[in-house]
Amino acid sequence: MFVALVGVAAWNQVNSATQTSSTEAGNLVDVSWYSRSLPEPQREKLRSLAGEYTTTVIRQEWPLMAEQRTLSPAAWRSVEQMRAFFQTIEPGTAAASTRYGQAMSRMQAVLDARGTRAQVADTGVPPLLWIALAGRGLTAVVPAVVCGGPVRKVHITMAAVVGGLVGMVLFLVYQLDFPFSGGVTISPAAFEQALDRFASIRSLGAR
Repeated sequence: MFVALVGVAAWNQVNSATQTSSTEAGNLVDVSWYSRSLPEPQREKLRSLAGEYTTTVIRQEWPLMAEQRTLSPAAWRSVEQMRAFFQTIEPGTAAASTRYGQAMSRMQAVLDARGTRAQVADTGVPPLLWIALAGRGLTAVVPAVVCGGPVRKVHITMAAVVGGLVGMVLFLVYQLDFPFSGGVTISPAAFEQALDRFASIRSLGAR
């Protein structure tokens, strides 16, 4: 039961990481929508910053998360430039102030999701927990061997079945251990879709 619970927790972590990436990309799209309400050259500047950050995440950061389980310094600089850009905007009307506040909340959501992604990329099952998992696996297999029925084939069959089930769960946990670099990895599809949305929003022109 303990091994199975850890497996479920690992799977939930993958789902959480997927949702975090989707949230980050979705809020980037909202930031791009906000750019339509800005005058030039601010409009193009924000679009350029959002596109640069998203492209860096896809091309540099995702491979880096897979290889080193860390986020790209270049992507950090890019998102910080985008955040700093918002500080240069001075809304002139009440409506513009409302749109600005909403866009700022989306920008903060991007930063929050990115911070969560940084933690997930480098967080796996602790070594002590792996030891506990191995111990649990042994306690499940040994009784099947020692306390089986009088027929030796039954002993062997029981041990093989229990050992196979435990081994399968442990292998699954290992594959799900790091959602961005394990056997079951999350792709940057949400950010690739965001780039496509940027192009569609740009084609609409100013608001």
